[in-house]
Amino acid sequence: MEDLKNRINQFTTTMNVGECALLAVQRVRNVHKDGVDTGQPQYQGNFGEIMNVSNNNNNSALQLLNLDDSRFKRGARRAWVLSTVKQLTEIAKNSGITLKQEDIDKLQIGEGLFVGAKNAHLKMGDNQHNLKLEILETFEMDSYQAQDPENRCKRAGKDGPIIYGDNNGTRAMIFSNVKVNMETLNTKTGEVTRTVSHTLIPEMQEAAMTVEANVTSEKAFDDILDRRL
Repeated sequence: MEDLKNRINQFTTTMNVGECALLAVQRVRNVHKDGVDTGQPQYQGNFGEIMNVSNNNNNSALQLLNLDDSRFKRGARRAWVLSTVKQLTEIAKNSGITLKQEDIDKLQIGEGLFVGAKNAHLKMGDNQHNLKLEILETFEMDSYQAQDPENRCKRAGKDGPIIYGDNNGTRAMIFSNVKVNMETLNTKTGEVTRTVSHTLIPEMQEAAMTVEANVTSEKAFDDILDRRL
């Protein structure tokens, strides 16, 4: 699994902003019916997208003005979705990648197979369903987040300070969840139907994080960068 993780991390550095990719196929568990293990394997797709989504204007402005600065590069958001091998194979095929059935059959529970299929989509007639990631921020923790809230809440960068929101007058941690949605392109008419809508919680502002109009020195921006990212 460490090799798979490294391959995915290397691959995501080649992705463009807004481009959703099928990163890997993983076998999770066998299908259960009435509490009984049927022996039929179940799989999930590991999807990733580098998203330029922020609810903080200062941070977005800094990113816009420093697109060529490696310190502002962000990793890919990730989401896992249960799917059939047929659909995952079709997504890979649409990106020019062939998944071999024998390689998928070899997977044990918990094991994954690297795919690296950019522009992840499915075609059905004239419709091309482009897969996109959708962010839902909430003050509520799921069972996984509740195990370690301080390390699984929203932070300014991987090891940065916790980002708080105003929960009915109380400063509260924000938890960010990601799911797979889609935008549909009619290849015949060119019409695009967008259903992706991010739900973002406004970040509580602190005076020390505010950039005044007359503070434009490189050091001032670096100080904010050190605090925020």
